[in-house]
Amino acid sequence: MKTAVEINFSANWNGKLDKPIFTTVRWTDTLYKVGKEYGIYLQGNPFGSAILRRITFKRLCDFTDKEIKADTGKTRIEFMRMMRCWYSGKACWQGIYSIVQKLSFVRAKP
Repeated sequence: MKTAVEINFSANWNGKLDKPIFTTVRWTDTLYKVGKEYGIYLQGNPFGSAILRRITFKRLCDFTDKEIKADTGKTRIEFMRMMRCWYSGKACWQGIYSIVQKLSFVRAKP
């Protein structure tokens, strides 16, 4: 059963969900709060739960290559294409995003 507060991943980009600490890039949203526990889902299936440890806010153009590679395993160009595809419906898809950093697993896969 899904929790009310969840983070769903379409893919395990760069194998990051196999690590005890991982990141995710999300459109800025009040849903994400430091210290809060989130259900982690991969393609809609339970994957575990994690506590959010840190959030950083940036514009897409300010992401470093290291952050992009660690989060997605993609190049900057591939990353920008993905973000445009996922968020082009937003009024300003190149606006502020949150790098939801340091999510640490508290419970592994069920």
